[in-house]
Amino acid sequence: MKYPKVSVYVCVYNQENTIERCLNSILRQTYNNKEIVVINDGSTDKTGNILKRYSETCKILYQENKGLSLSRKKAIEECTGEYIASVDADDYVSKKWLEKAMEALLTTKANVAMMGFQSVKNNGSKLIFGLNKNYKYEIKNGLEVVELLSRDKLKNMNWGYVVKRQLSLNALNSFDGIQYYEDVATTYHIMLNAGHVVFVPGQYYFYVKNEYSITRSPSIRQVEDLEKIRSNIKHDLSSRYPLIVQNWNFHIFIMEYQIISLIGNSETKLSNLRFMILSNRSPKISISESLKLFLIKVNIYKIIYRWLKKAR
Repeated sequence: MKYPKVSVYVCVYNQENTIERCLNSILRQTYNNKEIVVINDGSTDKTGNILKRYSETCKILYQENKGLSLSRKKAIEECTGEYIASVDADDYVSKKWLEKAMEALLTTKANVAMMGFQSVKNNGSKLIFGLNKNYKYEIKNGLEVVELLSRDKLKNMNWGYVVKRQLSLNALNSFDGIQYYEDVATTYHIMLNAGHVVFVPGQYYFYVKNEYSITRSPSIRQVEDLEKIRSNIKHDLSSRYPLIVQNWNFHIFIMEYQIISLIGNSETKLSNLRFMILSNRSPKISISESLKLFLIKVNIYKIIYRWLKKAR
C-alpha cells in the first residue's frame, strides 16, 4: 500500500515552554511519511533558539509577527504533502495520531478524518470542564458535518482533523481579514466540499489549557471578526441551506454574547445580542445550546459563563 505524505504544520509565537513537547510528539509519530512545517511568527522569547535545534527534522520558517490567521495561511501554502494536519504549539499528540487518521482515510477513501481530543492541564491531567471528544466510527457527507458544526455538535478546531491538501488550499481566502476564530471561518468551507468525512474512535490530540491564549483575552475585535465570518457564511450558504445559516446565526450570536459578557460594561450590546439570540433560535437546538438559551433568557448566563471560563 502506498502511504501518502502528510504535512503537519505548527504556528508558534512565544511558546518557549511548550514547543519542544509539541514537536517531539509529532516527530515520534508511528506514521513515517510526514513533513513538519513550523512558522515562527516573530517570537521575542527563546522560541527561535529552540527551533534551531529542529532545523534538520522540521522545515522552519521565520516571519515578522502577523498573527495566527495569516500564519496558518502561510503554513498551508508551504505544505507539500497530499494531506495536511495541524498541531497548536501549546498542545501535543499521541504517537499513533497520524497512523490512525491515515488508516481510516485510506480504508474509506474519505477526504477528511475527524479525530478525538482531550483537554488537559500542562502536567497532562484531565480537565473536568475542558473540551473533549471521542467519536464512534462512522462516515458522514460534508453537508452533514457542516450542519453539526453549525449547531455546535462538532467543534470548529483547525487541529481537529486531517484533510486532503487541496481542500485546505481552496479555503485559503477564508483567512483574509480575520485575526480571530480562523477555525470557524475555514472549517465549514472545507467540510462543505469534503465529499465524505470519516470519524476516528479514540482520543489522540491533547489540548492544553493556556492561561494566556488569545481566546482568553476578550476584545471587540473578536466580535467584529465573528460578524464578518457570519456574513461570509450567509453569503456562501443562504441560497442553498437557509436552515444551516439560521443555526450559524444563533451559534455565532451566542459566541458574541459570551465575549461581551467577559469584556463587561456593555449592557446595551448584551441586550441587543440577547434579542438576536432569542429571535434566531435554531429549530434543532442541542441540549447544551438549550441550556445556554434558557440562561440568556433569564439573564444570568453572563455570570455563569464567567465562572465556567475561569474553571476551564
